[in-house]
Amino acid sequence: MIKKIIVACCDEEVREIVLNGLENYKGNQQVLVCKTDAELYEMIKYEPNVAIIFDKFFLGYVITYQLLRLKAINSSINTYFVEKGEGSLYFGLRVYELGTGGFIPDIENKEVFKQFASKISAGLKQYPDEILDTISDGDYIFDKKCFTEVTAKEMEIGMYMGMGKSQKEISFLTGMSPKAVSLHTYRLKRKIGYKMPTDYEKLNRQCFKNMIKG
Repeated sequence: MIKKIIVACCDEEVREIVLNGLENYKGNQQVLVCKTDAELYEMIKYEPNVAIIFDKFFLGYVITYQLLRLKAINSSINTYFVEKGEGSLYFGLRVYELGTGGFIPDIENKEVFKQFASKISAGLKQYPDEILDTISDGDYIFDKKCFTEVTAKEMEIGMYMGMGKSQKEISFLTGMSPKAVSLHTYRLKRKIGYKMPTDYEKLNRQCFKNMIKG
């Protein structure tokens, strides 16, 4: 049974939805808010039965090593990712492949969040049917490059996109061909669950914040 829930969401609107939802539907768990990865490492030390709720941006572009580091500090943690609105299929597949506890979109839907709160309190996994069906059908294998870990080139492109650079400018700055930049951008958008240009800015801010405070 989960004793402590840590809300690690850098998107303020998502954080408020999660906190309000937990206030209505959680059990006796303690709920804490975390704003940097350095704070997170301190919060989970020597704590059994902990669940962490992340938004898509908190861990930055490359999440594999962040999750491994958390597991190294506390092997008993459960990690979940949440999102407003329609789920980002490729991001969901990405965190599924990493063995996380779940990916829950549409968190502003009270019935969805109630079900999620019940699962997280019990330490159970939860993924949308769309992701489970995709895994079951095996169709995802043909597009696997769109939900593996973010590469160094993709992260570099994302950083430039967050600075407002065009693909033509990025091609000049990186020495990649315009076609290569376009392909990497296509894959990166799917991996991060891209919905709008400000997504790159949020990721850049979070990477910088963690680098400075971590």
